[in-house]
Amino acid sequence: MNNRNLTAPQLNYIKTIIDYVVKNGYIKDNSELTEQPFTTIGRITEIFSLPDAQKILGIIKSIKDNAFDVAG
Repeated sequence: MNNRNLTAPQLNYIKTIIDYVVKNGYIKDNSELTEQPFTTIGRITEIFSLPDAQKILGIIKSIKDNAFDVAG
């Protein structure tokens, strides 16, 4: 997504993911994306195309997996 022109809602959603991960370490599962603070922005599939949403979910999973690998 580095070389894309993201809309304001898309940028806000990505920033919210980053802020959440910085604060909490990772996102436990995708159901957390249906809760605050994400619901104030909208559903991931409303903001991103399905392929982009799937990529984002994959990145979220990678962050979680890495957190568990580091923590042991």
